[in-house]
Amino acid sequence: MTTQLFTYPLYSGDIIPLTLNFYQADGKTPLSLVGVTVGTTVKLNATAPDSTAAYQQDIVGDATGVISFVIPGLTVNTYWIDVKWWNTTQGNTRQTVIGANQFTINQSITQRATP
Repeated sequence: MTTQLFTYPLYSGDIIPLTLNFYQADGKTPLSLVGVTVGTTVKLNATAPDSTAAYQQDIVGDATGVISFVIPGLTVNTYWIDVKWWNTTQGNTRQTVIGANQFTINQSITQRATP
């Protein structure tokens, strides 16, 4: 099943907050991510090497079950994104959290950085 990460339009130059909340099976209790590193990668081409990614970040998990990425402003284009986690207590076993998704950055007309 595909997960739609961004349910609103995205525009060039704007930061993109991406907050993921992980829960235990009951859907209410936060899942401890101690021993887990969660990472996301954004690319123009899904098969391009990670070294050419427009954005990539790995965040070490904690007991809150919350991981927050802040993707910097991107240029107008269509991008690919996915989210993985590595369980460091199990030899860095990798698991897909959110499979490859495409999203589009639309043109913003305002170019000034500050008012």
